[in-house]
Amino acid sequence: MGAGHPETLEGLNSLACSYEIQGRPKDAEALCLRALESTERRLGPEHLSTLTILYNLANISMALGRRSEAETLLLRVLESREKVLGPEHPDTVGTVLGLENVHAGWDRYAEAETLHRRALQSFGRTLGPEHPSTLLASNNLGYVLRMQDRAVEAEEILALTLEACERTRGPEHPQTIQALYNLALTRFELPLPETRNLFVRLLAHASGQGNLKSMLFWRVFVWFSTSRDWFVSKFIVGR
Repeated sequence: MGAGHPETLEGLNSLACSYEIQGRPKDAEALCLRALESTERRLGPEHLSTLTILYNLANISMALGRRSEAETLLLRVLESREKVLGPEHPDTVGTVLGLENVHAGWDRYAEAETLHRRALQSFGRTLGPEHPSTLLASNNLGYVLRMQDRAVEAEEILALTLEACERTRGPEHPQTIQALYNLALTRFELPLPETRNLFVRLLAHASGQGNLKSMLFWRVFVWFSTSRDWFVSKFIVGR
């Protein structure tokens, strides 16, 4: 087929993704750059295959700690996908989510919030309110609101997200556990009395996975929330 054949280039990109998953970002980057050079030359800078490789390259740059480079790549991909696919195509909105992750990593939460709200609205319209991508955007929005000290707003969004994840994905799905995690920490900040039950669930999940580090982490939160509830009931409410 030859080095420049579309199937060869697709294979290079797929192998690069596998390397990234295996924690080999430098090897993944080398393959992506090879695939990008040939794809861009043969198909053009705005072909969907070229944009896919650029998006993967941005993720690899993030894994290597090169956030500025990742942001530049994602902005390029977003501009091209908006032009080629339209602003509400799932791939375009997925790029918005990728860009949000860069901003959140820099603690640029106000910018991240704007991007997440855009993603949430677009996914809700095109994929439905309980699609996994919609719930991912909703969960991430709750997180960035909490990081901006807006726990009340975050709690409302995350409670609905957790309910939808449990209903559509099941109680032990990773997306459900992530929503549970964000909601537990948000309610802990408010604080709300039902927080302890969420930490107990997270502890049970960590125990089932055999994750000793997470078990210790959540055991501390269970103990602390139990002690705090006792203190409030005895010395604040009971006065």
